[in-house]
Amino acid sequence: MPARHCRCRGQCNTALPRKPVCAARVDRMPNHVHVIVWPMPNHLLSDILKSWKQFTSRRAKKILNMGEEPFWQPESYDHWIRNDKEKARIARYIRNNPVAAGLCARPEDWKWSSAYCAPM
Repeated sequence: MPARHCRCRGQCNTALPRKPVCAARVDRMPNHVHVIVWPMPNHLLSDILKSWKQFTSRRAKKILNMGEEPFWQPESYDHWIRNDKEKARIARYIRNNPVAAGLCARPEDWKWSSAYCAPM
């Protein structure tokens, strides 16, 4: 894994614990990221994601020597997870996303998966 990707992954993974949120997964794809989080009481998910995108964008663009072009797409796709069964289904989708995209043969081969960090 190139060192710059390790540093970018580190920025994504270390930024979330500073926010009023619990993170279960942070999985990077080449052009997007999957994050399973839930906000702490009295905090809006939209505010947390905006802050996280700003923080990671500034840091990643510096690491990658990017100019002023946007790092993140302006929109986010959010989905409320209502129960453990749905959380497991979404976690499986995220875990298998690199295989479906043709980036690796098995989910465990994807180096940018949070599956290595902690169990879901």
